[in-house]
Amino acid sequence: MARALHRRLRICVTLAILAVALTALAQEAEIPEPYTDGEFALVSDFMSYDASIPLDAAIVGETEFDTQTRYKVAFRGSRDEIIPGFLSIPTEGDGPFPCVLLLHGLGSGKQGWWDDVPKGSAMSGKLIARGYAVFALDAKYHGERGALNRYEEPWAMFGRSEFSRLRALMVESTVDYRRGLDWLETRDDIDADRIGAIGYSMGGMMLYYLAALDSRVDVAVACVAPLMGAPSSSPIRVAPHVGDTPFAMLMGAEDQFYTETQAEHVLGLIPGPDKMLKFYESGHGLPVEYVDDATAWIDAHLK
Repeated sequence: MARALHRRLRICVTLAILAVALTALAQEAEIPEPYTDGEFALVSDFMSYDASIPLDAAIVGETEFDTQTRYKVAFRGSRDEIIPGFLSIPTEGDGPFPCVLLLHGLGSGKQGWWDDVPKGSAMSGKLIARGYAVFALDAKYHGERGALNRYEEPWAMFGRSEFSRLRALMVESTVDYRRGLDWLETRDDIDADRIGAIGYSMGGMMLYYLAALDSRVDVAVACVAPLMGAPSSSPIRVAPHVGDTPFAMLMGAEDQFYTETQAEHVLGLIPGPDKMLKFYESGHGLPVEYVDDATAWIDAHLK
């Protein structure tokens, strides 16, 4: 018990230090410039992958719920690593179903979209009730991929200034979702022409890159995505390159990871006409009402 308490206290202290540091960064840092078209072409090449590498995908588990059947899938990523994920299919209605990707935040995992009550389970549950399939992966170093981080909390990488590993986390996890889209395209029960994505915090940051890099994402909802991270991962750098993807930003007015002015600046960089920025009277943890707004945005563009 003492060891567990010490671990929780260490995590809390790390989070507190990180929050203070990022608050100062958000308030004082110079806003990075977006990538030019030429620079973004280089980023796209850096984050490309060989689609000819066999997926070797397999369903390795199945869980029945009242409203959905959740399949556990494993497929091969671009770095020859096996990627674990969940694909949940509504038990009511006829496929093929439109599908929504769920990208979790730092320190969470795919399981949180079902086990985290009320927010995570509310999101997956409402999407299923609205007739969507749901697809979620463990990001690199998270969940069942924790062995790659010595089973430590991913936050520990900040304390050791392991910024190259943090960059790998963002880049490789984004590519993993693109490989996941390749697999979804092979399934008869998925309508691959109707794909949405919702990302929370770190997942929201990755979603900017996923939407910019992959035209298969038809609608995006980025929730409390930190905007002033390292230049190599800041959403500001790629916001002008998400094209006409309908894009919603759901943000906390008191979030320490950005200011309202910075969020409004990013909204202005998104080129498409169909975009939205909504603030909640909250910090980084949005109220559960954000689920209704996120699913309404998905409905408006996939139904």
